[in-house]
Amino acid sequence: MSATRLSVPVMVSRKPATESLKAGFAEKSFITAYKEAGFKTYWISNQMSYGKFDTPVSVFANEADVVQFLNLGGFTDTSNLDAILLPQLQKAMLDPAEKKLIVLHTLGNHWNYSHRYPQDFDRWQPSLFGIESPAYTNLAIKPALSNSYDNSVLYADWFLSQVIGALKESKQLSAMMYFSDHGQTLYDGSCKIAFHGHNTQFEFHIPALMWYSDLYKQAYPDKVDQLQRHKRARMTTENVFHSLLDLSDIRYPDERLEWSFLSNKLRLHRRYVDSYGWSDYDNSTFKGDCREVIDNGKPLRQQRD
Repeated sequence: MSATRLSVPVMVSRKPATESLKAGFAEKSFITAYKEAGFKTYWISNQMSYGKFDTPVSVFANEADVVQFLNLGGFTDTSNLDAILLPQLQKAMLDPAEKKLIVLHTLGNHWNYSHRYPQDFDRWQPSLFGIESPAYTNLAIKPALSNSYDNSVLYADWFLSQVIGALKESKQLSAMMYFSDHGQTLYDGSCKIAFHGHNTQFEFHIPALMWYSDLYKQAYPDKVDQLQRHKRARMTTENVFHSLLDLSDIRYPDERLEWSFLSNKLRLHRRYVDSYGWSDYDNSTFKGDCREVIDNGKPLRQQRD
Protein backbone atom coordinates (compact mmCIF):
# COMPACT_ATOMS: atom_id res chain seq x y z
CA MET A 1 0.00 0.00 0.00
CA SER A 2 1.37 3.41 -0.88
CA ALA A 3 -0.63 5.48 1.63
CA THR A 4 -0.17 5.97 5.38
CA ARG A 5 -3.81 5.34 6.31
CA LEU A 6 -3.65 1.94 4.57
CA SER A 7 -0.16 0.73 5.41
CA VAL A 8 0.17 1.73 9.08
CA PRO A 9 -2.80 -0.40 10.26
CA VAL A 10 -1.16 -3.42 8.58
CA MET A 11 2.12 -2.64 10.35
CA VAL A 12 0.71 -2.18 13.83
CA SER A 13 -1.90 -4.97 13.86
CA ARG A 14 -2.56 -8.40 12.36
CA LYS A 15 -4.71 -6.84 9.62
CA PRO A 16 -3.76 -8.63 6.36
CA ALA A 17 -2.47 -6.47 3.53
CA THR A 18 -5.20 -7.77 1.26
CA GLU A 19 -7.80 -6.33 3.67
CA SER A 20 -6.18 -2.90 3.96
CA LEU A 21 -8.78 -1.25 1.74
CA LYS A 22 -11.52 -2.30 4.16
CA ALA A 23 -12.39 0.16 6.90
CA GLY A 24 -11.52 -0.82 10.44
CA PHE A 25 -10.23 -4.04 11.95
CA ALA A 26 -11.63 -6.15 14.78
CA GLU A 27 -8.35 -6.61 16.68
CA LYS A 28 -6.18 -4.25 18.71
CA SER A 29 -2.60 -3.36 17.82
CA PHE A 30 0.77 -4.38 19.24
CA ILE A 31 0.36 -1.50 21.71
CA THR A 32 -2.35 -3.34 23.61
CA ALA A 33 -0.27 -6.53 23.50
CA TYR A 34 2.63 -4.66 25.11
CA LYS A 35 0.31 -3.17 27.74
CA GLU A 36 -0.96 -6.64 28.61
CA ALA A 37 2.67 -7.76 28.95
CA GLY A 38 3.30 -5.09 31.59
CA PHE A 39 4.83 -2.31 29.49
CA LYS A 40 3.96 1.36 29.86
CA THR A 41 3.14 2.48 26.32
CA TYR A 42 3.65 5.77 24.52
CA TRP A 43 2.50 7.02 21.12
CA ILE A 44 4.27 10.30 20.33
CA SER A 45 3.35 11.68 16.93
CA ASN A 46 4.37 14.54 14.66
CA GLN A 47 1.40 13.75 12.46
CA MET A 48 -2.17 14.86 13.03
CA SER A 49 -4.76 13.10 15.15
CA TYR A 50 -7.93 13.53 13.11
CA GLY A 51 -8.78 13.79 9.44
CA LYS A 52 -9.39 11.68 6.38
CA PHE A 53 -5.81 10.40 6.29
CA ASP A 54 -5.08 10.38 10.02
CA THR A 55 -8.02 8.93 11.94
CA PRO A 56 -7.41 5.27 10.87
CA VAL A 57 -3.96 5.52 12.50
CA SER A 58 -5.18 7.42 15.57
CA VAL A 59 -7.62 4.63 16.41
CA PHE A 60 -4.61 2.43 17.17
CA ALA A 61 -2.54 5.25 18.69
CA ASN A 62 -5.18 5.88 21.33
CA GLU A 63 -4.60 2.40 22.78
CA ALA A 64 -1.40 3.76 24.39
CA ASP A 65 -1.16 4.87 28.01
CA VAL A 66 0.34 8.19 26.92
CA VAL A 67 -0.75 9.72 23.60
CA GLN A 68 0.76 12.95 22.26
CA PHE A 69 0.04 14.60 18.91
CA LEU A 70 2.47 17.47 18.48
CA ASN A 71 1.72 18.58 14.92
CA LEU A 72 -0.17 21.86 14.74
CA GLY A 73 0.11 22.19 10.96
CA GLY A 74 -0.49 19.78 8.12
CA PHE A 75 1.63 17.33 6.18
CA THR A 76 1.64 19.58 3.10
CA ASP A 77 2.31 22.84 4.95
CA THR A 78 5.00 24.23 7.19
CA SER A 79 4.70 22.40 10.50
CA ASN A 80 6.83 21.10 13.34
CA LEU A 81 10.01 19.33 12.37
CA ASP A 82 10.44 15.78 13.61
CA ALA A 83 13.02 16.95 16.15
CA ILE A 84 10.06 18.05 18.27
CA LEU A 85 9.69 14.36 19.19
CA LEU A 86 13.15 14.10 20.77
CA PRO A 87 12.50 15.95 24.08
CA GLN A 88 9.35 13.85 24.54
CA LEU A 89 11.38 10.70 23.90
CA GLN A 90 13.85 11.73 26.60
CA LYS A 91 10.97 12.43 28.97
CA ALA A 92 9.45 9.01 28.30
CA MET A 93 12.79 7.29 28.79
CA LEU A 94 13.10 8.91 32.24
CA ASP A 95 9.75 7.46 33.29
CA PRO A 96 10.39 5.12 36.26
CA ALA A 97 8.30 2.33 34.69
CA GLU A 98 10.45 -0.81 34.48
CA LYS A 99 9.39 -1.66 30.90
CA LYS A 100 8.42 0.86 28.23
CA LEU A 101 7.27 0.81 24.61
CA ILE A 102 7.72 4.16 22.88
CA VAL A 103 6.33 4.73 19.39
CA LEU A 104 7.57 7.80 17.50
CA HIS A 105 5.46 8.61 14.44
CA THR A 106 7.38 11.07 12.27
CA LEU A 107 6.32 13.21 9.33
CA GLY A 108 9.45 11.87 7.66
CA ASN A 109 9.65 12.68 3.98
CA HIS A 110 6.10 13.66 3.13
CA TRP A 111 5.57 16.46 0.63
CA ASN A 112 6.29 19.36 0.88
CA TYR A 113 9.80 17.91 1.23
CA SER A 114 11.47 21.29 1.77
CA HIS A 115 9.27 21.82 4.85
CA ARG A 116 10.55 18.64 6.48
CA TYR A 117 14.04 19.92 7.39
CA PRO A 118 15.80 23.08 8.69
CA GLN A 119 18.07 25.26 6.59
CA ASP A 120 21.19 23.56 7.98
CA PHE A 121 20.15 20.42 6.07
CA ASP A 122 19.55 22.18 2.75
CA ARG A 123 22.71 20.58 1.39
CA TRP A 124 21.85 19.70 -2.19
CA GLN A 125 21.03 22.56 -4.53
CA PRO A 126 18.94 23.81 -6.22
CA SER A 127 16.16 23.03 -3.78
CA LEU A 128 12.66 24.25 -2.96
CA PHE A 129 13.68 25.45 0.51
CA GLY A 130 11.99 28.75 1.35
CA ILE A 131 9.41 28.45 -1.44
CA GLU A 132 6.06 28.36 0.31
CA SER A 133 3.84 26.75 -2.34
CA PRO A 134 5.83 25.42 -5.30
CA ALA A 135 3.87 24.19 -8.30
CA TYR A 136 4.63 20.52 -7.73
CA THR A 137 3.06 19.50 -11.06
CA ASN A 138 5.62 21.61 -12.94
CA LEU A 139 8.28 19.28 -14.36
CA ALA A 140 10.67 22.23 -14.52
CA ILE A 141 11.22 21.93 -10.75
CA LYS A 142 12.27 18.28 -11.04
CA PRO A 143 15.94 18.85 -9.99
CA ALA A 144 14.94 21.05 -7.05
CA LEU A 145 12.23 18.61 -6.01
CA SER A 146 14.65 15.67 -6.03
CA ASN A 147 17.25 17.64 -4.07
CA SER A 148 14.67 18.68 -1.49
CA TYR A 149 13.64 15.06 -1.05
CA ASP A 150 17.29 14.03 -0.58
CA ASN A 151 17.73 16.80 1.98
CA SER A 152 14.68 15.55 3.87
CA VAL A 153 16.16 12.02 3.89
CA LEU A 154 19.42 13.47 5.29
CA TYR A 155 17.39 15.02 8.11
CA ALA A 156 15.53 11.74 8.71
CA ASP A 157 18.91 9.99 9.03
CA TRP A 158 20.00 12.64 11.55
CA PHE A 159 16.77 12.15 13.51
CA LEU A 160 17.30 8.38 13.73
CA SER A 161 20.90 8.93 14.83
CA GLN A 162 19.60 11.11 17.67
CA VAL A 163 17.18 8.40 18.77
CA ILE A 164 19.89 5.75 18.69
CA GLY A 165 22.26 8.11 20.52
CA ALA A 166 19.71 8.63 23.30
CA LEU A 167 19.21 4.87 23.67
CA LYS A 168 22.97 4.26 23.76
CA GLU A 169 23.49 6.96 26.36
CA SER A 170 20.82 5.45 28.60
CA LYS A 171 22.85 2.22 28.83
CA GLN A 172 19.60 0.30 29.23
CA LEU A 173 18.43 -2.90 27.58
CA SER A 174 16.81 -1.40 24.49
CA ALA A 175 16.14 -1.87 20.80
CA MET A 176 14.76 0.28 18.00
CA MET A 177 12.85 -0.75 14.88
CA TYR A 178 12.31 1.78 12.12
CA PHE A 179 9.97 1.30 9.17
CA SER A 180 8.79 3.56 6.41
CA ASP A 181 5.11 3.20 5.56
CA HIS A 182 5.57 3.91 1.84
CA GLY A 183 8.02 5.40 -0.63
CA GLN A 184 7.87 8.23 -3.18
CA THR A 185 7.88 8.54 -6.95
CA LEU A 186 9.92 11.55 -8.10
CA TYR A 187 9.55 12.12 -11.86
CA ASP A 188 12.23 9.46 -12.32
CA GLY A 189 13.59 9.43 -15.88
CA SER A 190 10.68 10.03 -18.24
CA CYS A 191 8.09 9.30 -15.52
CA LYS A 192 5.46 12.05 -15.35
CA ILE A 193 4.17 11.35 -11.84
CA ALA A 194 5.44 12.26 -8.38
CA PHE A 195 4.74 11.75 -4.66
CA HIS A 196 2.75 8.68 -3.51
CA GLY A 197 -0.57 6.93 -3.90
CA HIS A 198 0.52 5.32 -7.18
CA ASN A 199 1.38 1.72 -8.07
CA THR A 200 5.13 2.05 -8.60
CA GLN A 201 8.04 0.03 -7.28
CA PHE A 202 9.45 3.25 -5.83
CA GLU A 203 6.49 3.46 -3.46
CA PHE A 204 6.24 -0.20 -2.50
CA HIS A 205 9.95 -0.91 -1.93
CA ILE A 206 10.61 0.70 1.46
CA PRO A 207 13.49 0.97 3.95
CA ALA A 208 13.67 -0.53 7.42
CA LEU A 209 16.38 -0.87 10.04
CA MET A 210 16.88 -2.25 13.51
CA TRP A 211 19.32 -1.20 16.22
CA TYR A 212 19.86 -3.03 19.51
CA SER A 213 21.95 -2.33 22.59
CA ASP A 214 24.75 -4.53 23.88
CA LEU A 215 22.49 -5.56 26.77
CA TYR A 216 19.78 -6.62 24.32
CA LYS A 217 22.30 -8.75 22.43
CA GLN A 218 23.39 -10.38 25.70
CA ALA A 219 19.78 -11.05 26.73
CA TYR A 220 18.58 -12.33 23.36
CA PRO A 221 21.56 -13.70 21.41
CA ASP A 222 19.37 -16.10 19.41
CA LYS A 223 17.12 -13.27 18.22
CA VAL A 224 20.10 -11.19 17.15
CA ASP A 225 21.53 -14.19 15.32
CA GLN A 226 18.27 -14.69 13.43
CA LEU A 227 18.10 -10.98 12.63
CA GLN A 228 21.53 -11.20 11.03
CA ARG A 229 20.54 -14.35 9.12
CA HIS A 230 17.43 -12.67 7.74
CA LYS A 231 18.89 -9.27 6.87
CA ARG A 232 18.42 -9.90 3.14
CA ALA A 233 15.14 -11.81 3.42
CA ARG A 234 12.13 -10.50 1.50
CA MET A 235 9.92 -8.82 4.07
CA THR A 236 6.63 -6.97 4.05
CA THR A 237 4.80 -4.60 6.39
CA GLU A 238 2.84 -7.67 7.55
CA ASN A 239 6.01 -8.86 9.31
CA VAL A 240 6.14 -5.83 11.60
CA PHE A 241 3.47 -6.73 14.18
CA HIS A 242 4.79 -10.27 14.70
CA SER A 243 8.43 -9.18 14.82
CA LEU A 244 7.73 -6.41 17.33
CA LEU A 245 6.10 -8.83 19.76
CA ASP A 246 8.87 -11.37 19.27
CA LEU A 247 11.40 -8.57 19.85
CA SER A 248 10.34 -8.37 23.50
CA ASP A 249 9.68 -12.10 23.82
CA ILE A 250 5.96 -11.53 24.24
CA ARG A 251 4.31 -14.93 23.85
CA TYR A 252 0.63 -15.56 23.14
CA PRO A 253 -1.47 -18.63 22.21
CA ASP A 254 -1.97 -18.02 18.47
CA GLU A 255 1.35 -16.32 17.74
CA ARG A 256 2.77 -16.63 14.24
CA LEU A 257 6.52 -16.82 14.57
CA GLU A 258 6.74 -17.72 10.88
CA TRP A 259 6.11 -13.98 10.33
CA SER A 260 8.87 -12.77 12.68
CA PHE A 261 12.28 -11.93 11.24
CA LEU A 262 13.74 -12.49 14.74
CA SER A 263 12.66 -16.13 14.74
CA ASN A 264 14.21 -19.28 13.31
CA LYS A 265 10.66 -20.22 12.25
CA LEU A 266 10.46 -17.37 9.72
CA ARG A 267 8.99 -18.41 6.38
CA LEU A 268 8.70 -16.28 3.28
CA HIS A 269 5.19 -15.27 2.24
CA ARG A 270 3.67 -13.81 -0.87
CA ARG A 271 3.98 -10.06 -0.84
CA TYR A 272 0.85 -8.47 -2.27
CA VAL A 273 0.75 -4.82 -3.36
CA ASP A 274 -2.13 -2.63 -4.48
CA SER A 275 -1.64 -2.55 -8.26
CA TYR A 276 -4.62 -3.32 -10.53
CA GLY A 277 -5.84 -5.69 -7.84
CA TRP A 278 -3.58 -7.42 -5.34
CA SER A 279 -0.45 -8.12 -7.35
CA ASP A 280 2.23 -10.58 -6.31
CA TYR A 281 5.20 -8.21 -5.98
CA ASP A 282 7.79 -10.97 -6.45
CA ASN A 283 6.09 -12.22 -9.61
CA SER A 284 5.73 -8.83 -11.27
CA THR A 285 7.30 -6.80 -14.04
CA PHE A 286 8.27 -3.19 -13.40
CA LYS A 287 7.14 -1.19 -16.41
CA GLY A 288 8.86 1.94 -17.73
CA ASP A 289 10.66 4.69 -15.82
CA CYS A 290 7.78 4.89 -13.34
CA ARG A 291 8.50 1.22 -12.48
CA GLU A 292 4.76 0.45 -12.59
CA VAL A 293 4.05 -2.91 -10.94
CA ILE A 294 2.41 -5.35 -13.37
CA ASP A 295 1.60 -8.84 -12.06
CA ASN A 296 2.89 -11.56 -14.41
CA GLY A 297 -0.10 -13.65 -13.40
CA LYS A 298 -3.63 -12.64 -12.50
CA PRO A 299 -3.96 -10.19 -9.59
CA LEU A 300 -6.33 -11.05 -6.77
CA ARG A 301 -9.63 -9.18 -6.78
CA GLN A 302 -9.87 -6.38 -4.23
CA GLN A 303 -12.73 -5.88 -1.79
CA ARG A 304 -13.34 -2.50 -0.18
CA ASP A 305 -16.12 -3.25 2.28
